[in-house]
Amino acid sequence: MLKTTRVDGARASLVLKGMIQSKNVLRELSLCWSGKDFPSPQHNLIGGWCVDFFEKHKDAPGKHIEDCCTAWGATNNNSEMAPLVESVLARLDLSSKENTNDQYVIDQGHSLFEGVRLLAAAEKVTQLVNAGEVDKASATWSQSRKTKTDIGISYDIFSDTSVLDLAFQVETEPLVPYGGELGLFFQGVLLRDSLVAVLAPEKSGKSFILLDMALRAAIGKRNVAYFVVGDMSAPQVMERITTRTSNRPMHSGRWRNVTGASLTEDGLIFPEGSFVFEDHQLDQDVAAYDWRMFKQKHELDPKKNGRGGFLRTVIEATLSVHEIEAHLDRYEQDGWIPDVIVIDYADNLDPPDMKSEYRNRIDETWRALRVLSLEKHVLVLTATQCDANGYGASVLNKDNFSEDKRKNRHVTGLFGINQTDTEKENGVFRLNWILKRSGAFHAKHVVHCVGCLAIANPFVESFAGDKISTPVAPTKPKKKNTGA
Repeated sequence: MLKTTRVDGARASLVLKGMIQSKNVLRELSLCWSGKDFPSPQHNLIGGWCVDFFEKHKDAPGKHIEDCCTAWGATNNNSEMAPLVESVLARLDLSSKENTNDQYVIDQGHSLFEGVRLLAAAEKVTQLVNAGEVDKASATWSQSRKTKTDIGISYDIFSDTSVLDLAFQVETEPLVPYGGELGLFFQGVLLRDSLVAVLAPEKSGKSFILLDMALRAAIGKRNVAYFVVGDMSAPQVMERITTRTSNRPMHSGRWRNVTGASLTEDGLIFPEGSFVFEDHQLDQDVAAYDWRMFKQKHELDPKKNGRGGFLRTVIEATLSVHEIEAHLDRYEQDGWIPDVIVIDYADNLDPPDMKSEYRNRIDETWRALRVLSLEKHVLVLTATQCDANGYGASVLNKDNFSEDKRKNRHVTGLFGINQTDTEKENGVFRLNWILKRSGAFHAKHVVHCVGCLAIANPFVESFAGDKISTPVAPTKPKKKNTGA
């Protein structure tokens, strides 16, 4: 019997669940299926049912896996195998269909299958060597390396019409949903296998935007791993999340109370009463009630949604990409696979090699982030600070990088935060694309976003337009006394 680690068991469950629930996963893994690819007979039995189902129906079995089990039980009297199969299916928790990271599951399946084959080949090679049959042992080992997953898959483009399905497997639905002009701005960018960063001066709202993206992705039922590195403490992070879920500021001060701004040829016009003053602290009982209502509204309660929490947060003073991968590996052992990884922010990450020249360390970190997005098939979101010239720039451009320009090579999208002092006072951001790997863009074209950082919401409204947003006749803020 082959010994398996807990990681192998978790990975086997991940892959088998993907074969049961996802047509894409099952199609790809069927091409390299041998019948002995999982580390246990019961997993191989269920995997075989999936492959047979796909050959007949061109789909994943889903809930019909129970029918497959029943049909098998009716023709087999294996009293030892039956409870093992039932135990595997029970642990998979097939009651809910998730938004799975299919390509990641496929990669894990290929890796798992190859590992099992190599272990089996190693056992056979050892037996042959011990028997003095070295030539056979060498041939057996060489053959074990020639697997379908090693040499890749060949497609006959004009003979097999099913290959057309591949063209429609590219996921085009954004992992972070936005509406309005902001949705058009981010269209085709916030996808898997992508590294997207925001460039801005210090204290201009980068962390608020990354938190907003993490929350919106979680509300969209995506698994989000949110890493805060050397910038905020746990209480500070939770304060921002609490003000967002409550939609109320934590402390006394000025904040935006109503929406309805409009962008004219003269600039942004805010309606009367846009800003108010709160003169009390947010009550903890009120915040707890708001937090429960937020979870209920967006169906984020892990006890009710059947798949655990959508947002997992790590807050550390220091962290490297390698240590982030260690956290992700631990999540995977629990069966939790992220769709989005948010890192606040990349400039604070420890480099892979402290002995490298300083600029090379920066390049190595950003290269590692790009590899992370590809290997995990996720969207990685992060931020970086601009150079000194960016502080006075009307619109940031690709020359406003800091430390090392090779950062720009690794991102699939880089957008800037642009603000005048007046815009900052009124919670206005102008976002522009500095670099974008797919789709046309112009660095001077911007989208105007009106937000309120007092409630950790940088994007309340958005408007298209390239002019600097100088508010017209700003209304005098009204003081609002709401009591304790």
